[in-house]
Amino acid sequence: MRPHIQNQIITLNLQVLENLRQNLVAVEDSLRNVLEKGQRWLEDDDDVLTFVQMNQFLVNENTCCLQTCQDIASGKEVGPSNEDVSLGRETSIEMLSPTSKVKEETSEFQKGKPQVNKDRSISTSSIQTENNFSTLNDKIETVTKSLTKKITSLQKRNTDQENFIQEMLKNQTIAENKTKAKLDDFLTELHKANEYIQFQTEFLSLAENKTNAKFDDLRSELHEASEFIKFQAEFLSKKVEKCEESNKNIISQQAQIENNYKENIENITKEIHNFHQLITVKTETVDKLKRNLQETKDCYEFIKSESSSISNKLSQVENTINDVSNDVEKLKKDFTNVSKMESSNKNTFKKFHHKFSDVDSKISRFSSDLDAISQDIVALESTNLAESFSFEWNDSITSDVKCDTVVHRFNRPYNVDDTHPHYFDTRTGVYTAPCDGLYLICLMIENLSDYKVQFNIFSQYEDLDEIFNGACCVCRKDLTTSTVIPITLREGEDLYLRYEGDYKGLHLGKNSSFACLLIQKR
Repeated sequence: MRPHIQNQIITLNLQVLENLRQNLVAVEDSLRNVLEKGQRWLEDDDDVLTFVQMNQFLVNENTCCLQTCQDIASGKEVGPSNEDVSLGRETSIEMLSPTSKVKEETSEFQKGKPQVNKDRSISTSSIQTENNFSTLNDKIETVTKSLTKKITSLQKRNTDQENFIQEMLKNQTIAENKTKAKLDDFLTELHKANEYIQFQTEFLSLAENKTNAKFDDLRSELHEASEFIKFQAEFLSKKVEKCEESNKNIISQQAQIENNYKENIENITKEIHNFHQLITVKTETVDKLKRNLQETKDCYEFIKSESSSISNKLSQVENTINDVSNDVEKLKKDFTNVSKMESSNKNTFKKFHHKFSDVDSKISRFSSDLDAISQDIVALESTNLAESFSFEWNDSITSDVKCDTVVHRFNRPYNVDDTHPHYFDTRTGVYTAPCDGLYLICLMIENLSDYKVQFNIFSQYEDLDEIFNGACCVCRKDLTTSTVIPITLREGEDLYLRYEGDYKGLHLGKNSSFACLLIQKR
């Protein structure tokens, strides 16, 4: 559906053209009637109109048609002109009146001619005829002069109208030439605009191709980074598998050692139990010997009292005491040997205990390392990372920079996750790591300056010396370079950029960005 104003404008133009067509049709009908009437006058010699009347009629109709065309050209309303019709009729009547008078006089003369022949003589009639002809000639001359003047005035009027029409045609030609010149200028401007649009289209196509190339480079670099991360994940998976196998071997060895340990403990326990039983037996023997010795002493006292009666038995008793003493010494030696064996068994047991304690500590450390590696893998596979940021270069300022100064022009956030706290200070250009972990640094530079540009990546922990981690260098103008570096940072460690040299009027493009992503939390 076209707009209402356009429909109104086209409808008005069509109405104007329809009115023009109707006026031209009316003019064509009028001219057709005049031509038919003139053609009949030429073919019919008995036509009522004389030459002068027909000529005046044609002149009037020509003038009327020209005036109608002029009115149509000037935009005036064209209708039946009663004044022109009446004027033409009066003119025709005026032109017809002298001729009618001549005809009346001629008819009167013809009517009176028989009467003169009857009443008068030949001389009188000839004189009267000459007088009448002279009078008629005078009237004809008068009428001819009057018609000549009117024809002259009509010709002058016709000439003026033709001059006016020629002037109109000349003005129309000038207007058409001006319109044609304007049209040519418009077509020239349209052609220039078309060329400019083609140039802009080619420029946009080239820019799009450059942008696609940059994105392809970035995509390839990101693909390399993802391949590196994938390689690291596979390496860690293999390492975990090896650790699991080692853990299984250690667990099996631990079970075997525990079994051996239990068997040794059981054997040692059995030997200790046997030693205890032996000691118990020896102790009972010693007790018996003590009791016997007591009895012997009693007997000795009895023998002393009965010295005379048992003197012979004394030597036997002494021998028996010596034997008992020897047995007691042997028992003491045996007891000493048993004590030494028990202490050696205790030392052996302590050594086994220390060995098993070392094995338990190693197993606990391996389990903690395995848990840490599992947590690292889970953190690596998790999509919810603890920290990330991405800032674009502020290209609204072109200024001079000094060598080794910190870059602080990356201050336009780009794809920053607002759900996490930000640790990048846009005023100083320093990023503080929120936790220990492996970070992926991506630095992209679009150089719009006429010289080589290089940014260096540094990190510093507390008061220690700063560490150079990498650089991004752009060798020439209208070139974009990116650098992707994995860096291990500690909690509270600062990460920042420095200029390689003094740059006057440094100008970088909108594709320049500085981004950081935590890919593994320690």
